[in-house]
Amino acid sequence: MLFEKYQAIGLKISDNLEHFDTILAQQIHKYTQRFPDAEFNIPIYAAVGFTFNGQSDYIDSDPNNLILAFGVDVITERDDDPNLLYSHELFHIYHMNLIGLNEEIFLKQGKLTLPLWIFAWAECCPKTESTIQAFRNGQMEIT
Repeated sequence: MLFEKYQAIGLKISDNLEHFDTILAQQIHKYTQRFPDAEFNIPIYAAVGFTFNGQSDYIDSDPNNLILAFGVDVITERDDDPNLLYSHELFHIYHMNLIGLNEEIFLKQGKLTLPLWIFAWAECCPKTESTIQAFRNGQMEIT
């Protein structure tokens, strides 16, 4: 059954793989134009993933070994728009870098919406910069 599905979408998977680098480069360019401090100095891969469309993770749980991967087969099967998906995942990487969030901090203190919450308040309330600094320094406990 799985292979029948892949036969049906195989050409589209190949097409998505062929255009991966171009679309990703366009999205990184757009992001860095809007957010000049954005850096994406991590390995970014396109893969046949079976289980995910876009995901960042740490190799061997090493916070210095972050990668970003895109499951092109799942992207194709779900008919995801690569422009939107790549931008979405870059958004997560940008915010992880901006507030110094890593797997250890996220698992011990964070919640999925924490970075958005912090930066939403930072946009509204200038004093929130101290909250961001406290979070980066491990001085803020999330309950």
